[in-house]
Amino acid sequence: MPHRKSKWSLLSGLSLVPALLVWGGCGGSSLTTDFQVPADQRTSLTSAGPTEQIFRMPADVPFNITSKRSDQVPGMDGTARGESGAERDGTAFCRVSASNGGAASASFELGHCVENRGQQSAAAEAIFICEYEGSLSETEGTETNTSTTYALDLYINDTDGRVLKHNPFEAASGDEGPRSGSTRFVEEYLVTLEPGRVYNFVVAGKVAAKTGAGGQADLGIKLKTLQLTIRKTAAE
Repeated sequence: MPHRKSKWSLLSGLSLVPALLVWGGCGGSSLTTDFQVPADQRTSLTSAGPTEQIFRMPADVPFNITSKRSDQVPGMDGTARGESGAERDGTAFCRVSASNGGAASASFELGHCVENRGQQSAAAEAIFICEYEGSLSETEGTETNTSTTYALDLYINDTDGRVLKHNPFEAASGDEGPRSGSTRFVEEYLVTLEPGRVYNFVVAGKVAAKTGAGGQADLGIKLKTLQLTIRKTAAE
């Protein structure tokens, strides 16, 4: 008989594996994604000057990066469903369900695009406050094992493809299993924003499942809240 593993819980405290190995799966985005946010929707920083600038998302400014994607391949006899969403108010989700030979993936990127339109470099502090939860339930197939992966990443890049900061909060296969408990993190980064460049401050999630005959998997990540503060420090 198929062996069922039920792990409905919050994702937290997983031992990390290199996130790019998980992120390179079907239909995912990379850490170098340029989201092509129109110039009139970007937050603009002035050049390094005597004044401080503070932007709080979504309290003062809604998030302007709300990318989402899902793919599903049910196969001949199986089922597959992928869903994802990302909202300007700081919430997002991705979830998949697959069975009996079906495969699915879903992902989101939520964040904010900033441009330094000044003539000088600007020193900036970015503070991410995030709360999220996840769920996983799977059944092994009769001949082929059920395969599940999930990842949650925080990164800052520029639209030329350079990654300034990267923190893989979750990156694991279902076999490693999530631990129970609420997950909330506060991360602070100092970055230098070069003049004339555009930068993305992003939290990204992805889940994927592949099943064989008799197998089944349901898993998802729910970003309950994201708050981002970007402060351009005053020049001395």
